[in-house]
Amino acid sequence: MKPVIIDKSLVGMNFYESAEKKEVFFYVCSLAEAGASYIELGLEAAVKLPKPNGSEKYIYRINGAEEHIIANAFEFAYAVVPLKYSFVIPKLTLPVILEIDVDGADVFETLGLVAGNLDFSRVNMIRLTGNFEPEQLSKIIFDYRRKMVLPIDVCPKNDRLSALSSAIAAYTANFDSVTVCFGDSDSFASLEELLIMLSAVHKIIISRDYLTGICKASLLSAVIAETKITNLSVMMRKYMYCPLDIENIDGKDGIRRSRPFGQNRFRRVPAVEKAVRALGIEREISESIIKALNGCDMGFPGKAEDSDDRELQ
Repeated sequence: MKPVIIDKSLVGMNFYESAEKKEVFFYVCSLAEAGASYIELGLEAAVKLPKPNGSEKYIYRINGAEEHIIANAFEFAYAVVPLKYSFVIPKLTLPVILEIDVDGADVFETLGLVAGNLDFSRVNMIRLTGNFEPEQLSKIIFDYRRKMVLPIDVCPKNDRLSALSSAIAAYTANFDSVTVCFGDSDSFASLEELLIMLSAVHKIIISRDYLTGICKASLLSAVIAETKITNLSVMMRKYMYCPLDIENIDGKDGIRRSRPFGQNRFRRVPAVEKAVRALGIEREISESIIKALNGCDMGFPGKAEDSDDRELQ
């Protein structure tokens, strides 16, 4: 099985006061469309979302001694518990992901120390976070599988500017899951860069409509958050890793192979505004998204003359 991708951009996100629950919910939906299997969120995001009904794959992050009360009150899929809050684990009714920062320490010495002082019977997954060397991750997963039975998640930090490489290495090394953060490559591996790199360089297709999901998330983030989000078109042209042409932002016509961005002059097409409104949100919201689209100069090219009509599967 391919590793699960967890997005944690809703942890610590600075929301506009005007951001509404439905707008935040559509942002979550766009991340899921892009390829995120689970969405991790904190208290600030939890109050900005409709009440979970069990169908959404939300993970609640414990950031306070009493937040187990909130976690237990809703149908979250998991609760992420940083090691310093491990004392709340017996109070949780949810499956638990124990987060251990191993930055600068030996992974297995740290795990051995924690295991000697904590009951792992209530832990469903171990998350390792820190600055990893990409070439060491394959060895970590090999040794971990021999010594531990719990599923493993890795969340690379970006202090050494190696988080993206580490996330790719973790994914290809078949960790159980990889945690990244949409649009926040300054602190963690970027979800959008991970998806594009896996698809364009490593030939791993995460989701048929992953690129349209990234575009929707980019637009919606401009509506709900004060946090600066990566300009998708600039990033793609910079790396030249994704020679794809988006026919419709709503993904109805699929994503098709085309000439590289550097060879194709960007031009706006009237269908973009129609497609943005097709996101299913109110007119005033869609107008805000279109304004954000024009403001960040995110171009969507029309169909190239020599495009290949074969859809990516």
